[in-house]
Amino acid sequence: MSVVALLTDFGLEDPYVGQMKGVIYSHCPGAAVIDLSHGVQAFNIHQAGFVLRSSLDYFPDDTVFIAVVDPGVGSERGIILAESRNSWILAPDNGLLSQALEDGLVGICRRFTGKPPLSTTFHGRDIFAPLGAILAREQKVPEGFEHFDQEEIIKHYPPVPAVCSSGLKCLVLHRDRFGNLVLNLDINSWAGRLQGIEMQVGGYDMVLVSYYAAIPEGKLGMVTGSQGRLEIAAREDSAARLLGFGPGDEVVFSFNA
Repeated sequence: MSVVALLTDFGLEDPYVGQMKGVIYSHCPGAAVIDLSHGVQAFNIHQAGFVLRSSLDYFPDDTVFIAVVDPGVGSERGIILAESRNSWILAPDNGLLSQALEDGLVGICRRFTGKPPLSTTFHGRDIFAPLGAILAREQKVPEGFEHFDQEEIIKHYPPVPAVCSSGLKCLVLHRDRFGNLVLNLDINSWAGRLQGIEMQVGGYDMVLVSYYAAIPEGKLGMVTGSQGRLEIAAREDSAARLLGFGPGDEVVFSFNA
């Protein structure tokens, strides 16, 4: 069975996701279509790149990831088909692949050179969905693609976390439904450096913990999350609500003396 994983910022209120699925099933009736997420903040390339990068390792070989967070739809921005280990990624050439590229998860790349459809506002349905479905069905590159150097891919990396005079500056990549704030702080790089250090953000004292229930009531914690990044969390509460932060916001932690 062919697996197609969809990642968009379309939400579920409109018919857009359903229409994409209809096109996929029309071209590949036996496909297993998985909704990776349709809740990416509109136009948020960093958040989409995080969701894609953190999910690649959990799907079977030959999965076709169709990632459509595409504020440049209809323009001259490119469309990329990238090989990632034993899977495929179809995405606009707008920086969405940057985090996967940075971690060495993108291999051979091809650019779509076929004839675009008349529609200029819904390439998710009219280009990405049929191409992804044909790829899932045939397990070979569809017509209309040519090789190009991955160095030519547009890069749009999140700001690099940095220790500054006021503390540690980083970025919120994602807010989950529990209000946990996923940061661009890689666990392998930062957990050891922050272990045992008392921090403060938004008037809340905070320390590094390994699970949510270890956070004292009424306080925040920095948790070693399941997606390979550190998270700001509140015990049975929403850190996003308490701090007023969301995807794309800059966070500065001060270190307590």
